[in-house]
Amino acid sequence: LMIRRPPRSTPKPSSAASDVYKRQLRIIGDPKFGVTHFMGVPAVYLFMQQHQDFGKTDLTRIHQAGIGGAPCAEAILKAWLDRGVPLDQGWGMTETSPGGTGLDVQFARTKIGSCGKPLLHTEIKIVNDDGEQVPSGQIGELLIKGPNITPGYWNKPDATKAAFVDGWLKTGDAAREDEEGFLYIVDRWKDMYISGGENVYPAEIENVIYQLPEIAEVAVVGLPDDTWGEQGMAVVVLKNGEEISSNQIIEHCSKNLAKLATSIYEKNKGQVSLQEFLKIVWNKNYINFENS
Repeated sequence: LMIRRPPRSTPKPSSAASDVYKRQLRIIGDPKFGVTHFMGVPAVYLFMQQHQDFGKTDLTRIHQAGIGGAPCAEAILKAWLDRGVPLDQGWGMTETSPGGTGLDVQFARTKIGSCGKPLLHTEIKIVNDDGEQVPSGQIGELLIKGPNITPGYWNKPDATKAAFVDGWLKTGDAAREDEEGFLYIVDRWKDMYISGGENVYPAEIENVIYQLPEIAEVAVVGLPDDTWGEQGMAVVVLKNGEEISSNQIIEHCSKNLAKLATSIYEKNKGQVSLQEFLKIVWNKNYINFENS
């Protein structure tokens, strides 16, 4: 079963969107459909997890649930693992046909957040801005090569040349490896911003904010700042009926992040559409709670 989320134009949390996730959970949990395997992107898992039917859905027949397509917050992974669902995490892209790495379900909890190790005949390495391989634990750009990698982009020689270096495909993903060779995708390079001379990866902040039970969705972006060069802004959507102050979110982040220089735009009891989000970001029409 391949599960997809509703179009982004679907309001959330509308009855239409809620019905989609209710139906997905019903199909997964109903023995007459015989679902033993399914896969989806993190957003799908998040919205099903937040649905009121999640706790009563029978997931005991699920042998394997694949998750990928984007970095997944550990809070989402834990919610499904705590229900006994064997999660199969992986990483890939169209250019890797499409798999690149995979994490066996036996490591789903002990290596939570990892997308595993390279698939058969595939090699990876993580490099710095100078193209030098970085040691374990250090963040750099993920490069990959193997027989499953595209030879290039059709009729786009310039794009092909820019995407490869010495036969390695530059993925554009910021990543790190632990001492056992398990890969962790940190974020997209282009999403990283620099605040006070420090590289900040939005997905790491989002991962921490998702730990708060009041949070439905969160997105972090970097905005120009006269003091820090760039400063993070978190756009937060709360679950229906939940309340939390910006100070509580900032305090939680301060306790769980090494450094924090961020503003919070808080949208209580409402929805933030993609169009509204972009308007907030690019018009800088947001509330800086640190200065209020």
